[in-house]
Amino acid sequence: MILLMTTHRDPMKSWSDSVFRNIVERYGSDEKYRIVVKPHPMELVGGGLIDFGERAIIIEEQTELHLLMLAADVIISPATSVIAPAMAFQKPFIDLLVPDAPGFEGVVDTSLINELLKDAVFHPDQLEAVVSGVIEVDAQACELAFIQLAHSRDGRNGERVASLCRHMAEGGEPWDWADDI
Repeated sequence: MILLMTTHRDPMKSWSDSVFRNIVERYGSDEKYRIVVKPHPMELVGGGLIDFGERAIIIEEQTELHLLMLAADVIISPATSVIAPAMAFQKPFIDLLVPDAPGFEGVVDTSLINELLKDAVFHPDQLEAVVSGVIEVDAQACELAFIQLAHSRDGRNGERVASLCRHMAEGGEPWDWADDI
């Protein structure tokens, strides 16, 4: 299963949609592969989801996110909030948040996340090798990335991010936040 996780903001959206179209074109008619799309919630609200064709399965339910990631053979997405569970599950992750992506020059600084993730993720140029199983995930690199990016393996890190945002919106400092989950 190839899990495509979309985004709603440019320049990431344009780049990601281009990669996703190529994946659907390449693997969509091959019975060996199942393409599953987990749209970003804002794309569902705003109507910005591209047409993935009839062979792709679109999953709109947010509660299925971790189950989808766990079932996936490869995850393709920008390394945003979904990176923490992907690293926890040690899933091959094709990171679309790369400095050489079209439209990113001078707009998106990927240096910090790329330095942190290092060998835990794969570049889009490695897609074929990852999908075919020629190269595999580096479990140790995934574990290191998870430790640096996430709080817990309980599947509730998204709730923690919302709690931290709420704390800061109410005037709190990030270092004063307490895990209330």
